[in-house]
Amino acid sequence: MSSDLQTTFSKNNVDGDLVRLDNKTALEATLYLQAYIREREENKENPEENNDIKNLNDFQVSLLAEKQKLEDKCKELEKIISNLNKRVSKYQSALGDTKNFRLDDNDKNNSVQLTNDILRLQDALEFYVTNLRPNIEINYKNVINLLNKYRSKTRITNKPSDIPLIKAVLQRHVLETILSYVSIYINHEDSGDSYSLEARIANKAEELILLAEELGKMREGNDNLTSTIPIKIRQQIYSALGNRGFSNNIINEQKICEHDFVKRFKTELNKEMEVYRKISDTTRKEEIEEKAANIILDVIRIFYFRIRTQEPIGQIRWFYYEDKIDPRLMIGKWEDDNLDDFEVDICKFPLIGIELNDDLKRKIYTHAIIHHREINSSKSEANSQHVNPQQSNPEIDLQLSQSNVSQQQPNSDVNSQQI
Repeated sequence: MSSDLQTTFSKNNVDGDLVRLDNKTALEATLYLQAYIREREENKENPEENNDIKNLNDFQVSLLAEKQKLEDKCKELEKIISNLNKRVSKYQSALGDTKNFRLDDNDKNNSVQLTNDILRLQDALEFYVTNLRPNIEINYKNVINLLNKYRSKTRITNKPSDIPLIKAVLQRHVLETILSYVSIYINHEDSGDSYSLEARIANKAEELILLAEELGKMREGNDNLTSTIPIKIRQQIYSALGNRGFSNNIINEQKICEHDFVKRFKTELNKEMEVYRKISDTTRKEEIEEKAANIILDVIRIFYFRIRTQEPIGQIRWFYYEDKIDPRLMIGKWEDDNLDDFEVDICKFPLIGIELNDDLKRKIYTHAIIHHREINSSKSEANSQHVNPQQSNPEIDLQLSQSNVSQQQPNSDVNSQQI
């Protein structure tokens, strides 16, 4: 090893064994260092290669910039496509798909939203009837007469255990009382004033639906549109009535006043309830009676208008005293393990849905709400297997029409209605 190399290693305090390398190893190390130095010098002297590397780097930067521009453009196009899809969906919803009768998710008559509104009506009826205590006087004689009207043979006294049954029969009575007001309302159909506007619209719609059906049957053609027109007319007209039917009147485009139907019958409904229960607390009485108007509106809109927006048309079904308990169609506070020991006493809210008579196609919106009773063990076998004769009767329409309206009476022989 040369003295210079040895001195260099020594100055860097390299281990003493390295200083004593043999000549061959030292030579190889020297050659390697020389080759490395030469390669470095050659790279400095080769500007073309360095320039190529620089160009490649610049090209890479350019490609990355172009890639970013394309990504930004894609995002912009995606926004445009999304907005166009929303506009198309909006127009399709407005015009309606020829063969699609399903209501949009945002439509208040969509089955989910309709179901929620029915459940809210049930809560409102519960509040309106009240819990019948405290400061509430029950007229037991009139309540017993009402139970007899619904064929219930259960005997009540002033025991607290009778309160649930009394509440049930009063809720049933409120519902059917409101429905009975419609038969009075349609007698003014031909008056031509704004009072009868809803009835006149409904009747004209039914006439147009029948004419459209005749067109499809009596005129030759192979289009898909004609056969759907009756359903579309029904859905659109009753949707509008469900939104605005019996709302406040607008007089001379300025004055707002309560619809005469609601104004009249909310008072009559409150008087009717006083026959069965009197609220002694004035403040609470006012609070409860103020709910009558909205309850009337909700019952008429749901039972007469909104259910007719469904395809097929919605149905209701009442159950009667001594009907068998069926958990598929009813809800109540019975023990599921002993269903054979119970039967219907009062059905306080009907079953609502579509295709109710078809076990396969049936779609239930809300189950019937039942106050049950325990079956008397002394009944004969014939009585224990009693089937109410109403079960076999056909369904009837509830429409705002003098020719078609059917008032559901408590003693009626029909327990299933198409509304």
